[in-house]
Amino acid sequence: PPRAVHEALAKALVVSRGVVWVEMQRQLTTVVTAAPTATFKLEQVLTLLEQLESFGRMGTAFSGEAGAVLRASLRAKSGAFYGAFHRERLDELRVRLEAELWQKVPLSHDALREALHGGAGEPGPAGG
Repeated sequence: PPRAVHEALAKALVVSRGVVWVEMQRQLTTVVTAAPTATFKLEQVLTLLEQLESFGRMGTAFSGEAGAVLRASLRAKSGAFYGAFHRERLDELRVRLEAELWQKVPLSHDALREALHGGAGEPGPAGG
């Protein structure tokens, strides 16, 4: 009878939720790894991470186990994206700074200290 099959499947699923969750993470990790996040905008990466975090919470609720496989994948993918993002911003900054016209301004150490500390003299041990 279909009801008996359904009950047997439900019992088997309860017992093997952890295995199902690990396999779900592996499958999703394959998709995440293949995603061309290098071409994504920051907002798209943030949306992807938010959705995957949500999926991870659902999987944890389903299985009672943390999503270690998915988390490791997210950490690696976001680390690669943010590393590249940071390098690109530094390159942009370098190009902008190189294009600026710089002039030397004669300034004594006392005048510089005055400008930085507002006449307070040397900063104290607490930094201020």
